Amino acid sequence: LTSSQRLNRFDRSPRTLSNEDLSCVHTAMENQTQSECYELLSPFLKSKRAWFFVGDSQMGKLFHEIRYPYEVTASKAPKNERCGFITYAGLPEAKPWQRKKIPSYFQGPTSYGRENPGCFDVRSVGARYVESAIPGEMSHVLEIMTIDHASDIAQQTPYTETTQETATLHFGNQLQFNGMTYDDSVCVMNT
Repeated sequence: LTSSQRLNRFDRSPRTLSNEDLSCVHTAMENQTQSECYELLSPFLKSKRAWFFVGDSQMGKLFHEIRYPYEVTASKAPKNERCGFITYAGLPEAKPWQRKKIPSYFQGPTSYGRENPGCFDVRSVGARYVESAIPGEMSHVLEIMTIDHASDIAQQTPYTETTQETATLHFGNQLQFNGMTYDDSVCVMNT
């Protein structure tokens, strides 16, 4: 399938999209009505039951701009947003925490998280889970997870070595817990 066909599969409205329609630029200086990412994503929030946002603090700002499709019925955040993701996700911590045998300039964490295993470098969103629903309808899940670096090892479990692998494991667990599959979800990432 082309990216246009994939988008139209859940959009259900007949239209042709170019690859440019599937990307957007978000800056922290924009408010939600001026953000092209908000305009691109908001109409589709009801189309899938689970939306996962992965990225840095800019993705966190976009996540907070988006209006949830229904009334919020539950929410969850780690007690310590900078260092509490593994506990929040209900995953076991890797013991001992290890930096791979790759020079440090190739992967993060590079500052705070390097000195504090299990912590993110930036003090931002960390993670946030929101469930929303209309009474009598299936619930929708929106969740964000911070990943500071393209190759990040801040969040490790006995089963995962990188934060990216840990995010995938956690999102899969969330889908299973909510009776969903990957076909019910969309993952939005920034680069």
